[in-house]
Amino acid sequence: MKKLIHRVLCVSLAVVLFLSVPTVGYAAGTDTTTALNKAEDYLTSNIVDPVIGSVGGEWSVIAMAREGRLTEAARAEYLKNLQYVLEKNKGVLHRAKYTEYSRVVLALTAIGTDPANFKGYNLLKPLADFNKVTKQGINGAVFALIAFDSRDYKIPKTASGKQTTRDNLVDFILKAELPQGGWGLLDHPDDMTAMAIQALVPYKERADVKAAIERALNTLSNMQKEDGGFSTQSGSESISQAVIALSSYDVSLLSDKKFMKNGKSLLDALLQYQNANGSFIHTKGNGEDIMATDQATLALIAYKRALNHQNLLFDMSDVTLRKDIPELEYIPGVQGNASSVKIPDLSGQLSVQGTKTEITSDGEGIESAGKTEDKKDKKTKKTKKTKKVVRKKRVKKKKPVKGTQKIKKNKKQNETTQNTSQQVKEHKSMVPVIVGSLIALFVVICIITKIVLEKKRSKLRRRRDGK
Repeated sequence: MKKLIHRVLCVSLAVVLFLSVPTVGYAAGTDTTTALNKAEDYLTSNIVDPVIGSVGGEWSVIAMAREGRLTEAARAEYLKNLQYVLEKNKGVLHRAKYTEYSRVVLALTAIGTDPANFKGYNLLKPLADFNKVTKQGINGAVFALIAFDSRDYKIPKTASGKQTTRDNLVDFILKAELPQGGWGLLDHPDDMTAMAIQALVPYKERADVKAAIERALNTLSNMQKEDGGFSTQSGSESISQAVIALSSYDVSLLSDKKFMKNGKSLLDALLQYQNANGSFIHTKGNGEDIMATDQATLALIAYKRALNHQNLLFDMSDVTLRKDIPELEYIPGVQGNASSVKIPDLSGQLSVQGTKTEITSDGEGIESAGKTEDKKDKKTKKTKKTKKVVRKKRVKKKKPVKGTQKIKKNKKQNETTQNTSQQVKEHKSMVPVIVGSLIALFVVICIITKIVLEKKRSKLRRRRDGK
């Protein structure tokens, strides 16, 4: 009986120790379907009012729409936000970064809205000027090509400048190939190489394209680390882009020895970045990240679609176009807080990194070359308050919405929320201390119990032996 008690105590200690370890991610071999469902649950709970932007905006919309998880309410909010931005800026999303148009075209296509005729705006038209598209660099050409091919859109005629064609976009990408194979934007060739492959996949029957893709795959394989991923600076987004690229070109490569390092695949590496709540982190040791979650979710969708022989992630010819575009309500004399609409900077100034002639993109991963402007400035952007845009509409009382785009009605509520968040963080920081104390107490109890039992056994032996 005493042995049984001792064993139960030891097993209980082991269980407590196991449960007390913080969940940072999933172990290798975790079911990708479960991981995808958890990621989608996180996005649908948090991105309820998608903005016009690379974080919590179009990529979130695409990730939810391609898996059939975008709610009608979120779809309507996104379309209203887009209409407001276009009307506010007279149809201009950005004067320099044309990936803004490519990203919005992809989002509209994913939710079944014609980008060539959205409230009278043709969002394909800005991409018809080849010089403006490629002024941003290789990522401008990559995403313009992906956008046009998402539904085999006809490229509009440009009134001025050089006419964009699919051929000159492909040729521009091929000419930008690095000597060792692959493509790069500043210091992140893993991201750009994977994204260029995605754009070139529909043209892989061309001998020069196929050869370039094969060289790029060798480059990605050589860049892989022992954990199956890439450098720690690249983070989870680089892995996500590689998963999308391989799923688009040949999904069997994800389990091929060429992309297995130390027995670990790209998928194994990616799932190590997922939190228990379904979100993903950018680099290990950091908290949940919307951009990382968007890209990882898209990667898991791309993998799932390839396995099930469905349309590729960005081949949206399987989406039915709809005409139900919500109307904005403007009531003179009545002002209310609009959704957290991100109004693009129309100053025409470019953020430049590295040399003065290199133009950075405005987002990571899918939209642009990964870790350029946004990655460097991400901490700064997180500390700034999102600007609120005033839109005239009926004043309605809304229940607080759980999500990253939640609108604070006044300064007092803002301060209250910040104080609450601080308190939650403080409580969370105490959890490891409390758990550690409980474990230590439990260990002490086990030791004391063992000592007491051992003493009783010794007394019994002495009595039995007549000592």
